[in-house]
Amino acid sequence: MEPDFDAGTYGRGFADVYDLWYPSDDDTLAAVDYLGTVGEAGSTVLELGIGTGRLAIPLATAGHSVSGIDSSPEMLDILKSKLDTADVSVDSHLGDVCEGKLWPSGPFDIIVAAFNFMFNLVGDDAKLQVFDHVAKHLAPTGAFVVESFVAAPADQSGSTETRLELREVNVDSVVLIASSTDHSTGTVTGQHIELRDGEPVRLRPWKVQVATTEHLEHLASQVGLTLVEHHQDWQRSPFTTDSVRSIARFQLG
Repeated sequence: MEPDFDAGTYGRGFADVYDLWYPSDDDTLAAVDYLGTVGEAGSTVLELGIGTGRLAIPLATAGHSVSGIDSSPEMLDILKSKLDTADVSVDSHLGDVCEGKLWPSGPFDIIVAAFNFMFNLVGDDAKLQVFDHVAKHLAPTGAFVVESFVAAPADQSGSTETRLELREVNVDSVVLIASSTDHSTGTVTGQHIELRDGEPVRLRPWKVQVATTEHLEHLASQVGLTLVEHHQDWQRSPFTTDSVRSIARFQLG
């Protein structure tokens, strides 16, 4: 039987290792620079899936007024502990992004969904709800920026594919990734399996539903958002058929 997934599943599974496995790097700084060119100094920024502050804290350090929503109290606890020693403030909110009543009021100059966040929303209804909330909380000239990976073309047979991959090997641990892809829906259900010497097996579950930028553009258009910029990285390199990542910027109108 498939485990029960909810908005907080990912955070419960990954909060304690998130900063270790996905640390801030040059790409994080490039994202901050890109968002700085989209807005102005002191722009109001709302991050969907703010997590432990990988992007939010550098954005605040760059002078932006940053708010964020996350469904994981575990992630937000780590963010708050970082802010205790940081010389910046971030306004964080616990809740499911599909629930618009939980969003800070705005309007925001920039709303950002980084690191494949939109794929964590399974089903078009969930994605459309978030696009609708974005449209209602975005300043008239504001930007909604979506970062995502580019999935391989779906198997048109509609089959299910299972995979087992090796993520890392250390002197006292091994991390495997088991996944099952339903090609008929683009839904991928997975587990990071952490084997650590002398400790119980640790399972870290996740579930995503991939979508093309064209499909996201279609959903966005239903609430009055238009795709105005599309690149393969934060440095604005042209998006091509060989690109493995997508940076899409939407605006009202």
